[in-house]
Amino acid sequence: TSDEDLLCLALAHGRIRFAAELQQSREKREQEQERISAVVAFLEGRRGARELRSRMTDANEVRAFLDILELLLSDILTGHMFGTASIPLNAVKSLFLSVRNTYTLQRITHISTFLARSRKLLSANVSPQGVFEQLVVML
Repeated sequence: TSDEDLLCLALAHGRIRFAAELQQSREKREQEQERISAVVAFLEGRRGARELRSRMTDANEVRAFLDILELLLSDILTGHMFGTASIPLNAVKSLFLSVRNTYTLQRITHISTFLARSRKLLSANVSPQGVFEQLVVML
């Protein structure tokens, strides 16, 4: 297993088909890395909604944001329930340590409900920017 294979698996966060896609496309890997970095910066308060708003005009971009957010919140939830050692990636451990007081179990529960609602809104062709704006308010 090469470092590139491990990177693809980490970026895919357990999604095997997506890992295969990432492995075959350097451009997709870089795009996914950029998306993850943007979501992490957003969760940590280092990047504001205003900076991301211009990218959120496309429903697929908002879906990708929601997917990454959901996966990261799942790891944060794991950290709350089972401790930092239960989080497999060091970068996510660092994220957990920096946001654990902000993203409590109760808040993650509310956000996960909203994520499901956001996906339905996008499926119903609601404005992607409108969905993103609601997400920002929720977070």
